[in-house]
Amino acid sequence: MASFPRVVSTTLPLIVLALIPIAAVQANTAPDDTPPPDAGVDQSEEIAQLKAEMAELKARMDAADDAEIAAAGGGEFQPTFDVYGYLSLELQKWFVADDDPFNGIIDTNLSFGMQHLSLYFSSHMTETLSALVEVGLSPLPHGTDKSYLPYARHDTTFQDPRNTETKNPGSIFIERAQMVWQPYDFFGVTAGRYFTPYGIWNIDHSPIIIITNNNPYLMIRQTVQPAQTGIAIQGRFFPGRNTYLDYAVTLSNGRGATEQAFDLDDNKAAGVRLKLSHEKDEFGISLGGYGYYGTTTDSIKELNPDPDAFDLTITTTEKYREFTGAADFQLKLWGVLVQAEWAGGIIKYIERPLKQYPVVNVPIPGAYQPDYIRWDAYVLLAWTLPLERWLDDKKITLYAMGERSIMDDTDDNYNVWMVRWGLNFKPMSFVILKFDVALLLMPESELLAQSNPYSVGGQVAVAF
Repeated sequence: MASFPRVVSTTLPLIVLALIPIAAVQANTAPDDTPPPDAGVDQSEEIAQLKAEMAELKARMDAADDAEIAAAGGGEFQPTFDVYGYLSLELQKWFVADDDPFNGIIDTNLSFGMQHLSLYFSSHMTETLSALVEVGLSPLPHGTDKSYLPYARHDTTFQDPRNTETKNPGSIFIERAQMVWQPYDFFGVTAGRYFTPYGIWNIDHSPIIIITNNNPYLMIRQTVQPAQTGIAIQGRFFPGRNTYLDYAVTLSNGRGATEQAFDLDDNKAAGVRLKLSHEKDEFGISLGGYGYYGTTTDSIKELNPDPDAFDLTITTTEKYREFTGAADFQLKLWGVLVQAEWAGGIIKYIERPLKQYPVVNVPIPGAYQPDYIRWDAYVLLAWTLPLERWLDDKKITLYAMGERSIMDDTDDNYNVWMVRWGLNFKPMSFVILKFDVALLLMPESELLAQSNPYSVGGQVAVAF
């Protein structure tokens, strides 16, 4: 709806100008002992013309109001369908000593790469029913290490038989595909593949939004499962002005080798999310938490080809119960951002697998994985410089970030400290340029990162 001051400021001068001739005509036709100069002249046509102009002006005002109401989302609902996305290009160089075991596991060549390329398909069918599909695209797995014993590399190269053109297909993966029915602010249902409603980074994962070049270990090691297949109930309450409480209850297949398509056991995973936020002007603060419980199962199938005893045997190779929790905190104050997340879990095995070397995924003969605790945390400090006077809406942000990752509390070889610092330049809302330095520290490890590897990198990302 058009604001009253804007309407008045726009139309009042026109109305006054329109009324002046009418007032003059009425004054000239008022009784007086001295006849006016134009006495006896019929001015009805002039008055009619002025009334017509005022009627036209009123119609234009009403049309402007209707247009503003429609632009603000008012009036009759119209279904929508939108396609958008984001992509990024990185340039990174890792520095690792020649005798460090990480030399080879980490690519030390100066390399361009594309970490982020996603397409969104969004539709609002009714005022309460919507759907969202986020599809990730990647040139991987081509070129990545496939195995180490013996060594093999993924090679998707093929030749088109029609013209002998060589091609390297990549991969398409479903980030999320969800239907949302939200009849009320305080109650809604999501069904499909949805992001686990925990933390900050897992929800706001676009390179245009996140500050650093790379994800923290909390995301890389997936201490909390980033996405789930199932249903969720969510909503928002407003306990006070500028204050709101978000909640979600999740039910899904949980973790597993096939969880995106089907479950390998009858146990369903459940989770609960709560987040309290307050925002006003240049100040914002939020505190959230998520709890998750589930059972993860993996199995193999063995076929007996004997015609007299033909059967299929299913053997469970790994099974564990998991209780995971997460907490997040964010404070925004006049361009300063303080953001922190923690996530941790307890793993209790029912069917214990062989222990593996991480990253290379090579089993250790005779060693079985014990029950363990894992947790990850980070603290991010950022400051958007107050340079509006010189840069207008362009933004420069400085940041520093510290991380701690305990992959398995029974094996200190993979405990990590990570320090990052850098700056961002945002020339417009849909473009960002980043420069980042990262230092990897593993002082408790007797195997890896003895030389304290570090990296220097940059990124340009765009939303479209």
